[in-house]
Amino acid sequence: MDVKKPKPDLSVLQRAEELLREQLTLIGEDPAELQAHEIASHMHCGVHMDGALSYSWKGTPILDVSPEIQNDGSVKWRFFTRETPLQ
Repeated sequence: MDVKKPKPDLSVLQRAEELLREQLTLIGEDPAELQAHEIASHMHCGVHMDGALSYSWKGTPILDVSPEIQNDGSVKWRFFTRETPLQ
């Protein structure tokens, strides 16, 4: 059986952006002051085989977004910030 990896929709990406801004603020960065080239240089997003996303800033992990496939085939997205590490 060929299983497609889940892809986040716009609402998931918007929530991830909110959390990224929050996490940057918590580590002393002002997201409103960051230039595009700074974000491009320091923000990394890893995409995993299962569709999960891992964001880091200057090498420090700050957000993980993980899909959970429900019994009915729908996908629930879970967000893990530095305060809620993956277990």
